[in-house]
This record gives sequence, C-alpha cells and structure tokens, in this order.
Amino acid sequence: MTVVDPRTAFASPERFPDVPLIAEWPDVALPPLNVDHYTAFVALTHDPKIDDPALLHAFERDCFYIGALGSRKTHAKRGERLKAQGARDSRYRAHSRPDRARHRRGVAVRDRGRDHGRDHRAAAVACRKKRSRGMKFGPASPADAIGGVTVHTLRQGSLVLEEGHHDRSGRGRGADHVPGVKEIVVVRLEEGDVSEDVAAASIAQAVAGDGVNVERAFTGRANLFAARAGVLVVDRAAVDRINGVDEAITFATLAAYKPVVEGEMVATVKLIPFGVEAKLRDAAVAAASGGALRIAPYTIKRVGIVSTLLPGLAPKVVEKTLRVTAERLAPAGATIIAERRVPHDEAALAAAIKELLGLGAELVIVFGASAIADRRDVIPAAITDIGGAIEHFGMPVDPGNLLLIGSAGGVPVLARPAARARRSRTALTGC
Repeated sequence: MTVVDPRTAFASPERFPDVPLIAEWPDVALPPLNVDHYTAFVALTHDPKIDDPALLHAFERDCFYIGALGSRKTHAKRGERLKAQGARDSRYRAHSRPDRARHRRGVAVRDRGRDHGRDHRAAAVACRKKRSRGMKFGPASPADAIGGVTVHTLRQGSLVLEEGHHDRSGRGRGADHVPGVKEIVVVRLEEGDVSEDVAAASIAQAVAGDGVNVERAFTGRANLFAARAGVLVVDRAAVDRINGVDEAITFATLAAYKPVVEGEMVATVKLIPFGVEAKLRDAAVAAASGGALRIAPYTIKRVGIVSTLLPGLAPKVVEKTLRVTAERLAPAGATIIAERRVPHDEAALAAAIKELLGLGAELVIVFGASAIADRRDVIPAAITDIGGAIEHFGMPVDPGNLLLIGSAGGVPVLARPAARARRSRTALTGC
C-alpha cells in the first residue's frame, strides 16, 4: 500500500507507520507509481483538488477497483466535475448499497468482466460466501417484515418506523394500509447471531478496565466513560486485535495518556451491522484480554511551589503563574500547600526546596526567573546541593523544551521558566 497526500499534517509517519508516504500532489506523485489494472485505487481526502485528478489518473490507467468516499450528493457533484474533465459515464457509477453492514457510500468501478486469474476468482467466491453468511437482508412486504429489524427510517403519512426498529409487535403491518408502502427493507438475525446492542455491550464490558464505566448499548454503540479523574492508559495491541477481528466490529479510543476528568467519554465500541455472528463477538471479547484501557488515578495531591526572583521580573508574572498552576492542578484533585519566593540564587533555592519537602510536598515545582541554560545552572545545582538528582533536562516540544525533571528525597522536582506559564497546552501539564 502507498499513501499519497500533499497535506503533510495528515500524511505523517506517525499516522502511517511502516507505510510508504508521498507528500506530493497527484499529478506529481502518481505517474512514477505505474498503477495499472492490478491496482486497487481509493480516494479519501474529500478534497476535489486532490481526489479529482487522482481519480482521472486511475481511470486512465484502468485500475480494477476505483473507490471514493462521499454521499450520493457528493458523488453527483463529483460525477459532473469528472465528466467535464473528460471522464466517460462508463468509468464510474453510483455505488450505494443499502446493506448497513457495508457502511459505505461512494463511486466504485469494480471488476468489469475481466479474468484476473484463478487466485482472483477464488478470492471473489470466498468474499461472496462470506457475505452470504449470517443475517438475512433485503426487502419484504409489510406483513412479512414483522420480526425483522428495519434498515432505513420509513416515514409515510402517520406511519413512522425508525431505523433499527425491532418490529416484534406488528407495527409494520400498519404499512399495509398506507398508500405507497409496498415493501420494507429489513434484516433478520439467523441462529448463532447476536444483535448489535448485545455484541457492543459484551465487547465494551471486556475492554473496560479499572476506572472505566460502560454506558448501556444503544443503536449498536456502547460508550465508555472515565469513572474518575486521571490519565487514560490504552493497550494499543489489544485495540488492534479487536479491530482486526472483523470489519463489522470497531473500537476507538482517545489518545493514550490523555488527562481525563470524571465523566469524560474515553472510548466507544460500535457495531456496523444490526448483528454479527456470535463467534465474532466472542473473538473480540477474547482479543480484549482482560481490558484494553484503564484510568490511572492521580496520586500526587500536595504540591509545593518555589518562584525565583530577579530584578525586572514583574510580581504579576509570579501571581499569574501561581493562579494558572492552581487551575491546572485542580482537575487532578491536587492543591498548592505552600509557595516560596526567593532570589535566583543556588543556596536560597536549595533551602526553599528543602523546606517544602519538610512540609510534606509530594511534588515540588520550581518556576525560574531565568531560563535554565545548563545542568550546572542555578536550579539544577540547587537540587543536587540537597542530595537530589537531575533525571532529564530538555524536551522535544514547544512550549516546554526547557523543562527539567529531577528528584530530591524521593520526591519529584520539576523546573521551568516562570515567564512561559500559559493557559495553553504545555509539556508541564499535558492539558
């Protein structure tokens, strides 16, 4: 697989590890790739400036599969643009399967009667067999639709059948007497299938670890929420295993190590079709391996602050730094137990840090009046003077690259310039 996208913010190695990336426009990137009728080609950007020339190139090279995401309205506009640029009608067609399990809309040029060889034919047969298993899907008369699940919302006169409605009570029979309603598209679960809500709930319960609550499943979705404030810990391998079970089962989370508050939604399990084979549900539960995410609680509650002073440092800078720091600590349930203001001097700073440790601080933060220039500068020297250690100096982020991490008496000590304390995201707070 090769990804072509001139937008480097999207086409990054972090988003596509171990995948060849070409950060160029299609007219530059595609010709050297030599795509042909053995190539599957998909346009996903929703940007006509990128997708349209790419699709025209794919048509010209006769790729055996050409796809592009978008609604029917988007596809219609795309078709008009492509025709205006010389594409023939036979090169594309609306591909909008009503099967919710496929969960796709767009344009597609599939196999056009070409013989792609034995392996290709075998794969096609296997694909058709796979689609034929499990739920029954299709149109039925209103009377025959009883017991099925409606695929699309039906509104006709006074009759309203919502998508996903389980018609066990015979409400669909009312459609017999509504002019214009001759059939209803429904799915019926087969023996060995489980409904979307049952499957989503089972998987969500399996992935939820310590500190995570599961909301009742609805319309095939079970959302997971933080039961307490803390840091979201995600087992990425487990997430990949779950999503690798089958396309019908999806599991998405917030970014790993994100600070969260109680009640914040952290993940969701979504079933694409109205039901799945029980064995697929069971495989996803097994893939969770006892939990794929948890909330690590904040353990530090008592924080001591030292601000160093130099001529020219306005008092309002120190006050703002303290105010913003208190606001950032609050979601973690932590408070500032004491704060000291001392000259930007090694001995004075060492004495202040030692005093805060004696008061029971579980974390000491030093806001320096001057940036740290070296491990032998005032702040790191003060830490080592009281028997502490410098664990790391500098960080590859901005703001935050002048962060110093150390410890003294078994208590973590963080240091950074006071003038850079802001309400925006920083390396110090991560939030």
